[in-house]
Amino acid sequence: MENRVYVIFGAGKAGQHLARIFPGKVSYIVDNDPEKWGAFFNGIAIDKPDRLLYEDKENLRIFIASMYFGPISDQLNCMGFKNKKHYFNIIPYYAILKELTFLSMIDAGVEDISEKGRKSIRLIDRLGLISEIQEEVLYRQVEDRVLGLLDPEAPEHWVHSLQYWFEQLFKVKIRWLSLDVLNENNLKYNAWKYKKTGYSRLMYLGNSSDRVMDFIKYFDCFYAINTLELNDKKNWIDYMYEIANKLGLAYKKISVIVPNYNYEQYLSKRLRSIVNQYYPVYEIIFLDDASSDDSVMIARELLCEYVGLTQIIISDRNSGSVFKQWKKGIEAARGDYIWIAEADDYASPIMLRKLMLAFSADKKVVLSFCDSLLVDENEEWQGFCSDTHIGDNPYSGLIQEGIYNGKIFVQEYLSTSNLIQNVSAVVMKKESLGQEILDNLETFKQCGDLYCYIRLLEEGNVAFTITPMNFFRRQSRALTMTSGREERQREMDIITETIRNIT
Repeated sequence: MENRVYVIFGAGKAGQHLARIFPGKVSYIVDNDPEKWGAFFNGIAIDKPDRLLYEDKENLRIFIASMYFGPISDQLNCMGFKNKKHYFNIIPYYAILKELTFLSMIDAGVEDISEKGRKSIRLIDRLGLISEIQEEVLYRQVEDRVLGLLDPEAPEHWVHSLQYWFEQLFKVKIRWLSLDVLNENNLKYNAWKYKKTGYSRLMYLGNSSDRVMDFIKYFDCFYAINTLELNDKKNWIDYMYEIANKLGLAYKKISVIVPNYNYEQYLSKRLRSIVNQYYPVYEIIFLDDASSDDSVMIARELLCEYVGLTQIIISDRNSGSVFKQWKKGIEAARGDYIWIAEADDYASPIMLRKLMLAFSADKKVVLSFCDSLLVDENEEWQGFCSDTHIGDNPYSGLIQEGIYNGKIFVQEYLSTSNLIQNVSAVVMKKESLGQEILDNLETFKQCGDLYCYIRLLEEGNVAFTITPMNFFRRQSRALTMTSGREERQREMDIITETIRNIT
């Protein structure tokens, strides 16, 4: 160990970043670019790769800091470094660049988006399906996202369980490192197995490839586990969120409420679009309002494999009002944010991640929503919700997405009609939904959503995202809505009075 020589292969940004992390430990840097030979970085010489031939292979450790890991590893193999313990790849993003190239988002590892990629993006950019791929791959599809988590007192099976749950819940990949060290008798033992101090690396990739170099941090992370407290699944999930928060992954707890009545044909797509969100879902609450079809059976089958919290609440008799179901779900929710995902709609996997950005950007935001794409029974596109409001209450004032004062928004966009046509496109802050709002909400049968938005926006700001990430089956909804002009007029009178009282 004392004679070990550490060398960085690659004098680019990643190699320089690695040299900064280990001052005094890196002997020298090698690079295939002759123009860099003879230069110095932080006092460390940059030399030609041939210098490696003069080292003792048994004591040499090479960190490959280049996206061209494959060619460099072949080069080292030809130089006699056939044992994989001699060199390590510290940049996982070469695989990302390869995937981006395959998706035509970049050309042959070049960060600039190709013209072909631009055309693809422009075609369906408004849907938010392709334009997010580059960012999403960098965020989420990294095989070497590594967490260093160790509790000296934890049973070994808990360590593996922690790995599984964290990967499933937050959709990041964990690789547990087995650290072989020498004890006082010069015998090897595993630092993890014997609950000793271990090091691991946390690789964080930013939202664009030009910042991907800033990802390597070394740290110890010890966290006490109370076995009695964590026997409950909720406490275990909360523990996962605490760990994520310590690692800088400040995910907010979202409770998804799925009100359902005889929507068995849509449930599979609905629930899968929830569990497949790129942003983690804290819990899913399935509310069945006495369906006569197989909705409950389908929900149980799909949710039994979900790693997050789940509740299935079945009514003995039909309530006659979806807003009574809203109240029931919100009162049962254990998260801090509410997404009411109606059973016949579905969502783009990026929706939650995009909508939740507003709550971090402005602490006063209590409601975040996006445009919706109208679809029919066969999922054929029928247009955008925004298009249906050109006229009496146009979206034209909301061409620029952003954050708006809640009270002003109510006066300008909710006073004559409901601009937020579909609650499935909305995330709300739970603490702003007071008991008075919920009690009044269950008295509505048709306009409860509008009442809820107006009362909520008395408390804070609203964020609008113009990208339609929600798919709204308005036609199927129309078949199940209760008619009644007198009832609707009564509810609108209440809403008009509510708006009048907003100061």
